[in-house]
Amino acid sequence: MEISLPYAETGMLNIKHYEVIATDYDRFALVWRCQKTIFGHRRSAQLMSRRPELDEKSQQELKSLIQHFEAQHDIKFTPIRQTNCNEVPALEVQESTSSTSMTKRPSTSVVDPSSPIHTQETN
Repeated sequence: MEISLPYAETGMLNIKHYEVIATDYDRFALVWRCQKTIFGHRRSAQLMSRRPELDEKSQQELKSLIQHFEAQHDIKFTPIRQTNCNEVPALEVQESTSSTSMTKRPSTSVVDPSSPIHTQETN
């Protein structure tokens, strides 16, 4: 799986390559990434959810899988609370010859000078 997310500062794409270890396509995906760095390699895994909190059923399904994965790869999952986060806009899925690419449509925000908190998204 390939995910492309725009960098807000530069407008360039940040492309990540993941191996999907487990997914139910509706609630979660457990992904693995091995990234080459100047110091060697960095291994990481992420549990991605379509909602800020996973339901109890999904948590139970993933608990033993994550424990096995942690022991096998000598890594530790750290929970991250997603509170006080803005809702992430929907991503568009685009098919490519080698993988699935997800990109956000380009947009700009226009601030109304008379209202400092009002923004309008334009495409």
